[in-house]
Amino acid sequence: MRPPSPDRSDSRAARWAARTAFASAVLALTAGCRNDVELTSPLRPAPAACAANGAACATAADCCSGSCTAGGCAAAACLPEGSACALAADCCSFLCGPSPAGGPATVCLNPAGCSSDGQACARAGSCCSLGCANGVCAAPMCAPAGGPCLADADCCDGTCTGGSCAALMPGCRPAGETCLTGADCCGSLCTNLTEGGPLLCALLSDCRVAGELCTTASDCCSGQCGGMGQTKCQPLPACHPALELCKMPMDCCSGLCATSDGVSRCAWAAGCRPAQERCASTECCSGSGTCMMGPPGVGRCGGMPGPKMMSQCLDIGEVCKKPTDCCNGATCGPEMRCTPSSSQCVPDGYPCALDVECCGTHCLPDADGVLSCHTSRAPLGAPCTATGDCYAGAACAGSPGSLICTPTDPTVTGTSCAGPGEPCTATDAACCAGTLCATLSGGSTACAPLASTSRF
Repeated sequence: MRPPSPDRSDSRAARWAARTAFASAVLALTAGCRNDVELTSPLRPAPAACAANGAACATAADCCSGSCTAGGCAAAACLPEGSACALAADCCSFLCGPSPAGGPATVCLNPAGCSSDGQACARAGSCCSLGCANGVCAAPMCAPAGGPCLADADCCDGTCTGGSCAALMPGCRPAGETCLTGADCCGSLCTNLTEGGPLLCALLSDCRVAGELCTTASDCCSGQCGGMGQTKCQPLPACHPALELCKMPMDCCSGLCATSDGVSRCAWAAGCRPAQERCASTECCSGSGTCMMGPPGVGRCGGMPGPKMMSQCLDIGEVCKKPTDCCNGATCGPEMRCTPSSSQCVPDGYPCALDVECCGTHCLPDADGVLSCHTSRAPLGAPCTATGDCYAGAACAGSPGSLICTPTDPTVTGTSCAGPGEPCTATDAACCAGTLCATLSGGSTACAPLASTSRF
């Protein structure tokens, strides 16, 4: 559909500097940690070197959509699950990521966080049906410990020895294994997966929690897959990142522990990312937004969660316990995050860190990770920071730094993002993930791939 979008890490410092410059112009609304200067200008569309849909073209490279048909730029059809992709907008699911079967390929993914029957697989736990036969998701379901097998993928625990699935190792049990209570299972959910069948550990949606089997780091909520023999998702030190299991809010880096899939899991916090939450670029609340690579090779926002040591205070967006935790008069809001104390709000199109700052009530990211205020929620296929950013019937899913509003029910249709080459405005947050609202050579604005734009 479009040429792949490269990693724009070389421009992240420039993007943060620009964001900070804009943000400093809105200090009257944030009361602390910013200089009180006049509000000047909102984020503007970046220039792009491609043509909108309907414009004349000679080759596909002329078009923002990457599709030139009969001499005119045209929208390309979305791709089904398992198809090779370069951007989220290429896929009907709006999710493009590493193949569940492993390897360097990126493919269109299932929003459920597992693969449908007929898709490539390396282990039973990557399939929604918990069955992986000859490298393809299909029945029958994997065999529990002691059951018959011909290959490792036939077993729920991933190990076939002498025609039988290996005995369970110490620790929690992976999806598909027999159980008595949720405490037996890595996902804490023990249920009847088939009517009248035995109690089995269920597969949770989205990423795999600590203890579940994994093929690559992208399978895991922690971003860390390893171990001797069997590769399992490994827990991260300190607080739990989003979608890991939790018992109480203080377990989570976001300070949010919510019910999902019938169990308690840490939720993504809307807006900027608090200390120790997983990250990818410049989405962090503190430290100039910089995402720091930790010892396990996982990006996390710098600093420890909760009140800082000595006389240091917490920046806007960080998790807090009391008003005095926060910098320069900011307060500890209802969601236990440091929020500006000013009653003045930020207009649409201007930079923000939290929803509460915005007149339009939504602080949304664009495809380059820059947060700005909007009145409308993010449509299907657009970038998001948490499910509350999306319209009803959608969830914010994906990997850190590239979360996208995806349909929770494939039979339900809703407002979708504007694809490459489609018209847009800088304040509507409607462009699909992987594209920005850009100014084209003729002066019009359209959604364009990141690779063809130069915002800063």
